[in-house]
Amino acid sequence: VLDAVEGFWKKEVGINEGGSNGMLGSQEARLGMDLALELLIGIHEIGNEKIFNTVFVKTCELSGLLQHCFDENEQRNNFIYSVQKQSAVIVVMSIAQRAGNFINMNGWKVCGSVYMFYLYILLLISRFD
Repeated sequence: VLDAVEGFWKKEVGINEGGSNGMLGSQEARLGMDLALELLIGIHEIGNEKIFNTVFVKTCELSGLLQHCFDENEQRNNFIYSVQKQSAVIVVMSIAQRAGNFINMNGWKVCGSVYMFYLYILLLISRFD
């Protein structure tokens, strides 16, 4: 199932890249988001913390949000023009809110990294407005 999520979220980013910011990219991002959310919610409802944390951390890694580059413009554009990365932030924050009691320390570290990346991007965007 995680391979399917990775397939939906793994897109090259760019304004002119096929599918990244068109309807196809939006559908793929939405399918990846729904699949990741349902998988994590299902594991949470089953009550297996070990599997939940493994899948949660892997989902955060699949988002591509933990790979930082030093070029501010490239980093900003990689997020703005990627509905896949935007949907990954929604998944991470939704699961953290819903199942925070299940997330272990490693999961919170990864979640915090995604959140800090999101705040950093918001600061970069606000600089150019």
